[in-house]
Amino acid sequence: MKKKVWSGLVIGVIVVGAIGYVTYDYFVGNHVQIRSVLGQSQEEGTAMLSADWSETFPSEWRIDPESSVFFSVTTSKEKVNIEASDVTGTWTLPDGEGANSQASAVVKLDTIDSGNGKRDGHIKESEYLDVAQFPEASFTMTGLAEWPEDLPHNELFEFTVTGDLTIKGVTKETVFQMKGIAEESSIRLDGSATIFFEDYNVKKPDSVISSLDEEIALSLQLILVPAMQDTSSEEAK
Repeated sequence: MKKKVWSGLVIGVIVVGAIGYVTYDYFVGNHVQIRSVLGQSQEEGTAMLSADWSETFPSEWRIDPESSVFFSVTTSKEKVNIEASDVTGTWTLPDGEGANSQASAVVKLDTIDSGNGKRDGHIKESEYLDVAQFPEASFTMTGLAEWPEDLPHNELFEFTVTGDLTIKGVTKETVFQMKGIAEESSIRLDGSATIFFEDYNVKKPDSVISSLDEEIALSLQLILVPAMQDTSSEEAK
């Protein structure tokens, strides 16, 4: 009789522990690591671009499919990252006087991935991102500051981008602090900004297990390639 009681207690503890882990993982567990594109450079050297090369440097660029946008929320337990992997857009680099630059991007929110499918489905519901009605988030640049007059070759540079960020049908001005590395065939950009749940009518998904900060940290991990570059190999993927 005692053995049955103890067996029942052990099984009960295991079941409760499993349920607790699944519940904790659903609301809190982080499974996504932010990968900075700045560490992926394949070129070496830190020389400034030669005058001849600078003259042929493309002015029109597009976002490569290898790019991602990350949304991060900080809970009372840990930081949880969510990746959106379908990012498209274009960028016209500023002219010699640092003017006439244009940039825009679109993120398809149906691709969000936190490493937990059930949680992702929950986030897409109407009280949160409402992906069914608002399948995309978009950004249009309205200002560019501190762009280097002489773009360095394979050397880190920093600048600021201001623009209109639209999520769930709400548009707010957002400022991104940017870092970049220019190579002969690509420009790699790492950007960060902070937004708030309430600004975009997104319910903050608190739980009995943990609470969330009001802020959402955005991380742009973008690879720009010349707009005229052949896309046949990408379309074949």
